[in-house]
Amino acid sequence: MNGTVARRMAAAVAGRVGLVASLVWLAGCGGGVEVTATMLVDNVTLIDGTDRGAQPNMAVAVDGGRIVAVAPAGRISVPATATKLDATGMYLIPGLWDNHAHLFGYYERSFPLFLANGVTTVKDVGGVIERVGYLRQETDRGRMLGPRILMAGPTLDNAEIVAAVPEGRVAVPTPAEAVKWVDSLAALKVDHLKVHSMTPRAAYFAILARARELKIPVVGHVPDSVLIQEAVDSGHRVIEHDFRIGYANSPRGVAIANWLLSEYQKYRAAKRAGAGVGGLFQIRIRAEDSVRQLYDSATAAGFAAEMARRDVWFDPTLAVLQSVHRRHEPAMRNLPELRFATKAALSFDEGLPPEPNATPEMVEKGRATYRDIAGKTFRELVRAGAKFLAGTDTPVLPLVPGFSLHRELALLVEMGLTPLQAIQAASRNAARAANRDDLGTIEEGKSADFVVLRSDPLADIANTTAVQTVVVRGRLLDRLTLDRMLRDAETFARQP
Repeated sequence: MNGTVARRMAAAVAGRVGLVASLVWLAGCGGGVEVTATMLVDNVTLIDGTDRGAQPNMAVAVDGGRIVAVAPAGRISVPATATKLDATGMYLIPGLWDNHAHLFGYYERSFPLFLANGVTTVKDVGGVIERVGYLRQETDRGRMLGPRILMAGPTLDNAEIVAAVPEGRVAVPTPAEAVKWVDSLAALKVDHLKVHSMTPRAAYFAILARARELKIPVVGHVPDSVLIQEAVDSGHRVIEHDFRIGYANSPRGVAIANWLLSEYQKYRAAKRAGAGVGGLFQIRIRAEDSVRQLYDSATAAGFAAEMARRDVWFDPTLAVLQSVHRRHEPAMRNLPELRFATKAALSFDEGLPPEPNATPEMVEKGRATYRDIAGKTFRELVRAGAKFLAGTDTPVLPLVPGFSLHRELALLVEMGLTPLQAIQAASRNAARAANRDDLGTIEEGKSADFVVLRSDPLADIANTTAVQTVVVRGRLLDRLTLDRMLRDAETFARQP
């Protein structure tokens, strides 16, 4: 190599190294850090989403949309022009995720509700791709203020269900159709693929196989025609709700699963001319009631131990399960946050409104069913250390975007997670399940998505509602701004 060229290259490299050193780790600063930053949160107790727990007297520096330094309070120097937030007595956690949401009924009107509740990332798990895709594009480009959106596009479903509930679904009757849809959605850069309870068995396995090739996570219900062990073996990444888990917790699970499919066939044969899907749902409810009654702790423990070793994530969505099973109780339905529900959202009751004249027996059955789900279906998975996410299924009534995520966190703690584990289910775990190593924790290089709380969430998970400040992609939203956003949302919801 020419000596002059070599010297110039060496000088250029040395200059770049020197620039980085001057911006990040400046010697002679008492062991401190000097960074180019637009924001500094100082004197805060940091709960960074890792297993380190609470770290008092910390500071976090942000430049643009990235975290550029995390260090003890008073050890980070930033330019005089940087926004400085003294968070003495406050707590900083990662921005929260709702891992199971649908934007329909709200769309962009959900954004103030999510952000005001510290939800900075939303996984839309089945929707109208044109609308959700547009919102993802606009928020990504900074032209619209909202949470980060990860989208599935339409749910890949059974033709019967698509005919009954067409919005946000497409039929995949054959493996060839399934692969065609996977390829089409991959070309649109979806973040994950969504399957459902009646996605045909052959099409389902074709979806998983093609998704593995394309490295796209598959989320959703394990279909009624598939055992949960088969799903996990084939690469199903995130299992939503409690569907099919009960079968794995019972020694009679396989027999009841076969009975379910047999009853489906009989129903379709008897109702061949215009069979409705409501009857199919009733058959499934009977099967699920049976496996819950035949729960066996030893069988459940064996299943849970295996799942804890596998690359699979469980998203219980306890908020919607509680709302559905306990729907006959007025207290479960008359939530204060419903004042923010749009007119379109108020019509979305998932076909399960409360009975106007519910009997005490109906109320108690709903309570008992939910107790079994939270206390049995997921119990051994918690004990075994299985991996959990936090999702809600908003806008199924009475769930409201953002607010429902805090309900989910509280229910996860009731289920057996610690407050830190619940926060991780809505942050670090969520990012890992989505293959997003740029999100989920408060560490250098990660996206600047975090929430400052007035009270300690590790002492009481309800304190995640004590939101003081939200930072999304590096943009600071203070309490006054968040309050104004909520007022505007309530005004819109009251419009005739």
